[in-house]
Amino acid sequence: MKHYIYFLVILLCVAGCSGPNELAGLSPVTITVVNGDKPVPNVRVLLSETGGGNHTWTSSGTTDARGVAVISSLLHTTSKKGAKPGTYKVLLTHTVSLPEELKMTEAEAEGTANPLLQEKRQEYIVKNTVVSQKFGDVEKTPAELTVKENIPAELIVDVAK
Repeated sequence: MKHYIYFLVILLCVAGCSGPNELAGLSPVTITVVNGDKPVPNVRVLLSETGGGNHTWTSSGTTDARGVAVISSLLHTTSKKGAKPGTYKVLLTHTVSLPEELKMTEAEAEGTANPLLQEKRQEYIVKNTVVSQKFGDVEKTPAELTVKENIPAELIVDVAK
C-alpha cells in the first residue's frame, strides 16, 4: 500500500510539473501567407524560436483557403491556441494537392512505376509550388515574428518577395 501511495504522489508531481501549465500565458498568433495579392492555402507554418529556446512544445498551424493560419502550441498531447512570448523565425512549407488524374494509380501502389505520370506529377508540383525553399530554412527565411505577452500577434508573409 505504501508503494501505491508513493507512486501516486510521484505521478501527481510529474503531471503538475510538466503539464498544461507550461502552455499558460500564450498570446494569440495569426499568420497570413499570400503570393502578391492571392492567398496561399495548404501552407504549414512553424514558429522556430530564435536564440535556441529550450522548449518541449511546438507552435504551428496550416493556412486555410484564405491563406490564414491560426497558430496553436502543442505540449505532449495538449494543444492550445497561441504562442509563448518571444522572437521567432517563421518557417513555411507548401503542400500541393494533386488533381485526380495525377494521383497514384493502383498499379503504382503495388510497385509498378509509371515514369510518364511521375514526370507529369513533378512538373505540376514545381509549377504550383509558390513558396520558395528559403522559407523552409531557419537560416534563410526572411519571415520573423515577435510575440508579446497578452498581445495578439499578426504577420502577413508575401512569398512573392
